[in-house]
Amino acid sequence: MASKATTTTEPAAWSATAVYTAGMEVSEDGIIYVANWWTQGNDPASNNGILGTGEPWTIVSSNGVPVPSAPTGLAATAATSSTVTLTWKAVTPPSGGTITGYTILENGSVIGTTTSTSFEVTGLAAAMGYTFTVEAADQAGLSKPSAGVVGTTTSAPAVAVPAAPTGLAAGTPTSSSVTLTWKAVTPPANASITGYTVLENGTAIATTTGTSFAVTGLAAGTAYSFTVEAADSAGLSKPSAALGFDRSALSAASTVKL
Repeated sequence: MASKATTTTEPAAWSATAVYTAGMEVSEDGIIYVANWWTQGNDPASNNGILGTGEPWTIVSSNGVPVPSAPTGLAATAATSSTVTLTWKAVTPPSGGTITGYTILENGSVIGTTTSTSFEVTGLAAAMGYTFTVEAADQAGLSKPSAGVVGTTTSAPAVAVPAAPTGLAAGTPTSSSVTLTWKAVTPPANASITGYTVLENGTAIATTTGTSFAVTGLAAGTAYSFTVEAADSAGLSKPSAALGFDRSALSAASTVKL
């Protein structure tokens, strides 16, 4: 049952003992309500909402000001893999009213409000369709929802694993530690480098978001081989060239024996 735009004569006051059926109007504290279905004993002041909310009453007007008409022209004008931009036509306020804003609903649940006639929905999953509606508000309450529109996000862009890190080198070792450094990896298109994995003799020993790492707890006189892998959302790169061991002190060839 649609809300009426205007009521020329104030209806009778709500009564807790009276039975009301769909379309019947009552007044309470200057607010006029219309029944959405058969109801008795449900105070409209605390049991009201637009159709679809499950409430037995809907506000028609407040102190002589009716609720707005539903927004029109809702469209999903742009989409990415995680966002959809909605636009709609401005609602003309009813006599004596002022449009105070709009409420945006996603699949029937409120996700935001705005005072403009556009809204960017964020945090969506890629390649999915979502149904959106919009309600207008004035001092009397919310309008009925607009006609729904389906906004579909695009597929997520392809992301490649990073290139292997280069420039792996070691600082001057101590009897139990050595600091490794390497060059930052340039991320592939549509990606960002999320970190680096440090491997000792082929086994991962740590992760870091920087381009250096101090390896500790090493045994004196023992040979070690280190590599580093870069990570993004697609996974890990191939290992860097190994920082090897040739039974000599640290050399320009980046070999180390501790």
